[in-house]
Amino acid sequence: MLVGYDSYEMEEVIEANYKRIATIEKSAIARTVGNMALHKESKYDGISDGEKIEEIASQIAKTKNIDNISSTKIPIVMVSCDTVTMKEVNISTNKIENEDNDIEYIYNMPIGKAVRASMSFPGIYTTCNYEGYNLIDGGTKNNLAVDVLKKQGADKVICISFDLDSYTPSSNFFDVVIRALDIFSLNKVKKGRKESDVSCIVKTEDTSLLGIKDTKAVIKAGYDAVMEHKGEILKLLEK
Repeated sequence: MLVGYDSYEMEEVIEANYKRIATIEKSAIARTVGNMALHKESKYDGISDGEKIEEIASQIAKTKNIDNISSTKIPIVMVSCDTVTMKEVNISTNKIENEDNDIEYIYNMPIGKAVRASMSFPGIYTTCNYEGYNLIDGGTKNNLAVDVLKKQGADKVICISFDLDSYTPSSNFFDVVIRALDIFSLNKVKKGRKESDVSCIVKTEDTSLLGIKDTKAVIKAGYDAVMEHKGEILKLLEK
């Protein structure tokens, strides 16, 4: 979504759009609960409409003249997952020889839809339908996709992931769901960290996916995590 932006521009875009993406309207929650109470089922596959992610991502990328993943100036790959086949789906600019039957590739996709497909958190955002696929957040299948980068030809990998050890049991529904995904993806995250040349772990206590009250504090936490490995990163880039 932020391809073509420098770090300062990224910060501005995040601060301007985070609440629009992460805020779930009370009416949407009430609608979902009401449907469950009345019909014993929900008529929607997510609480919040994922189209708003697609719309915002498209608008942001358009300012850099990017409308399709194939039009990015640097190689990029986004990870998603198809609910029908349960396969990992990599939305990629590079065409590679795929020898894994459990992975499929999409090489031409509108940038907004690609972003939406890669972050449609199950149950929270509605799923992303595209050419027969029903796509959800790639973290459900591969939450630290270092192996994906290496298949794309990356020979130096710096990974950034959140600290999974600092967790206090919560009564918040969303916190529990997100923690469940952390548990499901733990082995992949550990494997990805091990396979990286440099692994940066961001520590954001008292912060959840949909509960970031101070974006500047979270951005600083990411900056601090990277700066802890500044020497390693510079040494890696010299090779």
